Amino acid sequence: MGHLLTNRYVAVAVGVIALMVGLGIGSGEVSCGAQDMAPGDTCVTTNDEGVRTETSYSEERDERRRSARIAYGVGALLIVGGLSRIIWLASRRGRMVQPESMPTTATTAPTRSSWETRPQEQRVTPATPQAISLLTGDEFALPSSQDPAPVPLDLPDAVRRAAEDDELGPARAVGRAEKRMVYVFREGLVEQRGQRISVTPFRTADKFLEFVAVQDDVPVPTSVQLVVGRHKHRFSSLTAEPDLILAVREAAVAAAVRDRLPHMEAALAMGESLPFGRLTIDSIGISLSAKGATLPWTDVADVSAYREFGWADPSLHFEGRARTGMSRSGSIVEEFHRIPDLRLLLHLARGFLLSGRG
Repeated sequence: MGHLLTNRYVAVAVGVIALMVGLGIGSGEVSCGAQDMAPGDTCVTTNDEGVRTETSYSEERDERRRSARIAYGVGALLIVGGLSRIIWLASRRGRMVQPESMPTTATTAPTRSSWETRPQEQRVTPATPQAISLLTGDEFALPSSQDPAPVPLDLPDAVRRAAEDDELGPARAVGRAEKRMVYVFREGLVEQRGQRISVTPFRTADKFLEFVAVQDDVPVPTSVQLVVGRHKHRFSSLTAEPDLILAVREAAVAAAVRDRLPHMEAALAMGESLPFGRLTIDSIGISLSAKGATLPWTDVADVSAYREFGWADPSLHFEGRARTGMSRSGSIVEEFHRIPDLRLLLHLARGFLLSGRG
């Protein structure tokens, strides 16, 4: 249900289908298989094991009514939730920062020194108290380029051999996720369930996703997911220990910083563009392919985690600032769980904003 509600259009479509199903069930004739039933009839069914079940006409009728009510409730919930999200996003994207709230240097991109030293009261504030800036704080900072001190761990021989065969480097942490033990290494994961051993090097991952929530008014990653082909390795508070989630996060991001960030920076310096899911960045600005929207870096007022009223999960929000004259720039909003390599994106975006490039 939660995944349906995060996609507003799918939620509305599934809700309509659920209402239609409920209508069909509630208004249809009571039947036993393909045969219509009448009051006083008994429906006899036999399962594959030969067990017979008898239900009366009233029992079959009550079951159909109960199923119809469930379908109505689910359909109404999905439609209301999806429409609420559509309306909010439409109003949010159309909301602009007013010129009087802009700093006096809004027509030029801030330099690194001016961004870091300008008084707090001059910073462009989010348009709503629910928007929390990501340009400050350590929650989404990249891990240190220096390897941490070795951690002495008592590893099973099978796990040690698997890590050595795939050149995963030194061990970092170990923890339990559901019914398996997960060993975190510098370059990947080794998972052990009974006698079964599986290895996931970070370099083979197609996507690394961070799911974000707001806790005590601070946006923090709450779970992570490695996608390798059709396999998804997700570690959340419902399935894994908190220390394990943190270890997987930091190790995966550190590997991305070593392996991919230098190539990304070089590509951007050569004028190329980089995709991050539906978002694309280059030296000029950021765009969202799903909406055909582009926002130049010089028009970005803030980058924030925006928490919608009534929705638990925030979205990443590149907030546009009003420009001089009659022209105004809009905003770009994307859900966190749709953005691979989230922290690399934020690092690169922050570099453009602080350096005044674009």
